This record gives sequence, structure tokens and C-alpha cells, in this order.
Amino acid sequence: MSDRSLSLPAAEVEKLLAFPNGDLALYYLYIRLRGTDDVQRAARELQRTPQQLETARRQLAFLGLLPGAEAKAPDKPLPPADELPEYTAEELVRRSSEDGRLSHVFREAEQVFGRKLSGADMRTLCGMYDHLALPAEVICELLHYCAEEAASRRQRLSARAVEKEAYRWNDLEVLTLEQAEEHIRAQRARQDAIRRVLPVLGIHDRQPVATEKKYIGAWLDMGFDEDAIALAYDRTVTQIHKFNWNYMDKILLDWHGRRLHTREEIEAGIRRAPRRAQPGTAAQSAGATEEDYVFPDKL
Repeated sequence: MSDRSLSLPAAEVEKLLAFPNGDLALYYLYIRLRGTDDVQRAARELQRTPQQLETARRQLAFLGLLPGAEAKAPDKPLPPADELPEYTAEELVRRSSEDGRLSHVFREAEQVFGRKLSGADMRTLCGMYDHLALPAEVICELLHYCAEEAASRRQRLSARAVEKEAYRWNDLEVLTLEQAEEHIRAQRARQDAIRRVLPVLGIHDRQPVATEKKYIGAWLDMGFDEDAIALAYDRTVTQIHKFNWNYMDKILLDWHGRRLHTREEIEAGIRRAPRRAQPGTAAQSAGATEEDYVFPDKL
């Protein structure tokens, strides 16, 4: 890359400097250099988690700094089912008899599903084993994880749900039993944290929908705890007299950009904040106005 150069608009650099966040600047430079907004690929190349870069991406969008990048769906779309390897019934029987590890996966799946496997079930599992190259023990761990998730939502487990989660694990490079166990522990901790936040947001006696989980997960990734999120909720309702996810998200993005994550830091930062957003600041550059953005002194 010694023969390449990268020119950055001064106005965009000023916006980055107004939000002193290393991941934000790193992902901005990555997008400008690579010309792609692929969180999963960037996470591998930059040695960051997809969650960290998804948060950085949302901040870049908030600041209007996604050069040449299209909006990206949060989940990588799955390839159509017919892209998995094709197996005849005879091939599945032969593979099961010749490969003890695959046979073990089939037996474990029958216990998890509570029924005999259909040809489609076996084809899906065999495709995960061959096409995604997931070890048998990882597939078994995946099956039990998906079963527990389905039970918590009072849903029936399907082979398609297992396949979808298998692709997600593959994208996250969860490829060994140890990685699978660590991933599950992290997911359980995340779910517990989300459950603790729900009452703060007035959500009782129901599970959060996908969009709500995405917002809450991003706030937790930024480093906010329930107390700080409760403060942002209070400020949101106080300012606009109702709860609004996007409005509250802007408040927390602003605090995160200024590295204010605890109630004490936030309240101290608010006391030090200028009277109102000045021309050329990150808030104004992002297109926020006094009607749709909570200025720091009003928090």
C-alpha cells in the first residue's frame, strides 16, 4: 500500500475529533480505505468484535460519516436453503454409517427435537457439518443452545432456526467447543443484562422485540449500566413527554462520544457542558436541531 494515498475532508476529520472514540475513527478510516461497509469483515481485519464496530457504525451514521456506504442490515442474510450441498437419502444413510461423529450429531438432534429426524433435518445437519465445517461437538452444543432459546420464547424448535444460528456462529468464528461455550456464556450474560434494563424502560411481562434488543444491546456495548440508561430514559420523557427509542439513542450516543458512561460522569459532564451546541460541532454537523436533539445543558 506504499503507492496509495488517502485524502480526508477536513470537515469530516473535525467531526471525528469532536467524538474522541478510537473505534469510531478506526472504522471510518477502514471504510474510506476499503470502500466497503462490511462489519463482519472489518471485525476480523481490525481485531474488533462485530458489536464494537456496529456501535461505531451507528455513530458514523449519526454524524453523517458513512462515505459511499449503503445502509447494512444487522444480520448477514442467509443463502437460500438450496445452496446447501444436495444429499440423496442413500448418501445420508451411508454418511451416517461411515462417519461416527455425524451419526452422533443425528442421535443428539433426535433427542433435542424429541422426534425422528426427517430427511430435510438430516440434510440440514449434514450441510452444517460439511458446508460450514462445524465440528460435531459444536453442532451438538448449538442444538442444545437453540433448544433452550426456543423454550424461553415458548416456541417449537425448527431445523431452520438451528441452521440460521449455525451461520451466525460461523460468521463469528465460533468453531471450537471452547469458543462455543464462551459464546454461550457471553450470550447468557447479555440476556441477563437486557432483562435488568427492561423494567427501567417500563417494559414488564413481555419479551423485547428485535429492534428493542438491538438498541439495548448497543447501549450495553457502549458501557452504560442500568443506572445510566435510567437517567437517559428520564431525560427523554422529561424533554418530549413520552418515550422514544431513537431520541433516547441520540442522548446515549452523545454521552458515549464524550466518554460519559456512569451517572456520576454524566451529571458532571452536563454541568461542564456549553450553553448550547455551537456551529460546526458534531451535533450540528449531524443535522440535529433544537427540536429533535437534546442539547447537553438541557439534559
